[in-house]
Amino acid sequence: MEALLRVLDGGDAILMRRAHKAWNQCRERLESAATGADQPAPDEPAWLGGDAANGSHAHALRQFMRAFSARDIAEPIASFDTDTAALKAREIMESNGWIVAGLRRAGRIDGYVRCEDLVSGVCGDHHRTFSRGQIVTADASLSEVIFVLTRYTGCYVDMIGDVAGVILREHVQKPIVRMWLFGMITIIEMSVTQRLAEVYPDEQWRELITPGRLQKAETLRDERSRRGTPQKLVDCLQLSDKIQILIKDDAQLAWMGFDSRRVAKGVAKEFESLRNNLAHAQDIVATDWPQIARMTQRIEVLLGGIDE
Repeated sequence: MEALLRVLDGGDAILMRRAHKAWNQCRERLESAATGADQPAPDEPAWLGGDAANGSHAHALRQFMRAFSARDIAEPIASFDTDTAALKAREIMESNGWIVAGLRRAGRIDGYVRCEDLVSGVCGDHHRTFSRGQIVTADASLSEVIFVLTRYTGCYVDMIGDVAGVILREHVQKPIVRMWLFGMITIIEMSVTQRLAEVYPDEQWRELITPGRLQKAETLRDERSRRGTPQKLVDCLQLSDKIQILIKDDAQLAWMGFDSRRVAKGVAKEFESLRNNLAHAQDIVATDWPQIARMTQRIEVLLGGIDE
């Protein structure tokens, strides 16, 4: 954010002041964390770092976080020499649907060009240098890839000492990534369900849910029983229902790492949206990117602490 603010000028002064205020708030939080504060940020779900860190949940999280890497979703990157005519390269890129292509100097890719920039001259006139942190190794985790894509429009993959692949945000729509995300959300829901059953045994939580939501859960339970797959009523609740029941209690709100029910409800809706969009093959980049980024980075931090 600081780097962006240094180069942005000539815009709306009020918006710029707001951006600087947000930057200062983020910097203070980062500095607080660096001095030893170990509490999760108020808008980050702490169920990922609570019970999930002790037992089978941690093992499952580790399996999903390490099962796939950048090489599994990277696309081979086409490249052009610096003296290739820009319009010729653009024609080739448009015909193949390429947004970016590598730029070769002395036979090696040392930068890239964007299709939209190629309007005149040669490709070398539109050379873009890889930013620090924009290149990952082939065995980088998907969470690392998502972190890069949160900061840049493209993530480039180094294979055997040279850039050979590219990952764009649209590639997060691939089946491997969707399966990876859905697996983690399932683990999160298992942790929340377990907590709900422990805090409210014998379905004592029934009084804390609206009649309409309770009726939906009971209808689903009855239908599953009719089909020969009986389940507990708690397993028929929506993830957002389970979260909203828990946060009614201050102790559970704290366990989940929130100091605001409003924020907790917002996160619950985000999780529900991401899960539904994954389950129904909908676009997850346009609607759920902030939640994807927060969730994957929070789990990465958790597992790093466990491994240490």
